[in-house]
Amino acid sequence: MTGMTQSELGAAKLVEFGARAELANAFDASAVESALRRSDAEIVIDQLTSLPKNAADMPARQAGDIKLRIEGGGNLHRAAQNCGVRLYIQQGSGFFLKADRGLADESSKLAVDASPGIVPSARMYLQLEALTLNSSLPGIVLRYGFFYGPNTWYHPDGAAADQVGNSNFQSSDRDKEYGHSFTSRTQLTPPSPHSQPRPESTTWWIATPHRSASGSQSSQNLSALHRPRM
Repeated sequence: MTGMTQSELGAAKLVEFGARAELANAFDASAVESALRRSDAEIVIDQLTSLPKNAADMPARQAGDIKLRIEGGGNLHRAAQNCGVRLYIQQGSGFFLKADRGLADESSKLAVDASPGIVPSARMYLQLEALTLNSSLPGIVLRYGFFYGPNTWYHPDGAAADQVGNSNFQSSDRDKEYGHSFTSRTQLTPPSPHSQPRPESTTWWIATPHRSASGSQSSQNLSALHRPRM
């Protein structure tokens, strides 16, 4: 296993988990491609985000999050193409969908004409989906809901629980308008038969945020993992 991160702390964590570590910055296209090429990965998973420790701080972090996903994710996608990767998996969103009737489903479009709190993120996801699904590189978009459990906002020790306990929890316009669309499933564009990965020889690359010592997630950190070819 090999992991890539911008920070020494992230590198130490990767080694602790049993992976080798490489240092690079998602905004440095050359560094990302060099690291990916050294990994010899066949599948890339883009999990790049810049999220605060507390969801209440998200409005202040939104611009940086969008910049990281569009620019850093663009570097990663181009690197995957240049390195001959066989499949690209993109993190999407199931909670910025426009549900015209009842719950959102696979046919639902992103809410790009919604309220000001929704529009920037919805348009970002639309751009990421288009990049992934309209490329010569086979791609899949996973429209996620919210993560919950340890080390997330939604856990007894998480930020949302703290807000509720302090009577500070408030629904945003995102929650009020699109809270009913969180059950959307996965949007897929299957790769062609010749590009299907072989289980016994598949290598993986996972681009994810790195959590700093303070608990926040840096907008310029990248982590990646792969399993070497057998």
